[in-house]
Amino acid sequence: MPQRDLVWSEKAIEDLRGLLERRDDRDSVLLCVEGHLLAVADNPAIASTHSGPQAYQLYRFGCRDGETALYLQAVFQDLPDGRLSVMSCNTTAL
Repeated sequence: MPQRDLVWSEKAIEDLRGLLERRDDRDSVLLCVEGHLLAVADNPAIASTHSGPQAYQLYRFGCRDGETALYLQAVFQDLPDGRLSVMSCNTTAL
């Protein structure tokens, strides 16, 4: 399967900016988030698919900020041109 491009929505960019502002180890958190999102782009089957009028994919994953465990979720939508849009990316409760 060819690698897919990620397209970030404005909301997803704001979510990630807000997440990183609250973190001590921003670089490692950013690398972790990017790695997980690129893994979904390469293999969309690892995300949960939800169908309906606004079909989307939900992917939950964990990262570390020093000693703090972060639980995150990202919401994706397929675009007509084959790219994958990141609609949101933020922390979530367990």
